[in-house]
Amino acid sequence: MLNIWEMRKLIEPYAAKTTAQYDIEEDICKLEKDVRTLLENNFERDLYIATDENVHMLFFKHVDNDFMLETIEKINNISLRMRYQAENFSKRNEAIMREVCTEHLQILECLRSKDVQCIEKAIYTHLENGELRTLRSRAADRPIQ
Repeated sequence: MLNIWEMRKLIEPYAAKTTAQYDIEEDICKLEKDVRTLLENNFERDLYIATDENVHMLFFKHVDNDFMLETIEKINNISLRMRYQAENFSKRNEAIMREVCTEHLQILECLRSKDVQCIEKAIYTHLENGELRTLRSRAADRPIQ
């Protein structure tokens, strides 16, 4: 499991820094709207999953390396299953989903600024937090409280 997170921490910041060089303002605005909808309303599971996936896939929008794209698709499929199991989508875990959404907003703001260090730090922190949330849940063998 740790190998998955390690790969994501290597690949996702690189891809996002590449994509940030392009005009992605429209994508950022759409994703910010979705994240804010989640934060302002009760969390809708389908919107949460779609928004999470779309934030992370934005990083790869302008990556032309087919091998990298294929690799990250495989990695994301595994890590998303682990994370969603950890988050459990219950009312008790609304705080976790709020954390994730707040982290996503930070990432989107960094992408908008095109500040490479900000992008790298925000994504790395988000992935570290995701790994910790997943590990805590697995260690407890129950959803995170």
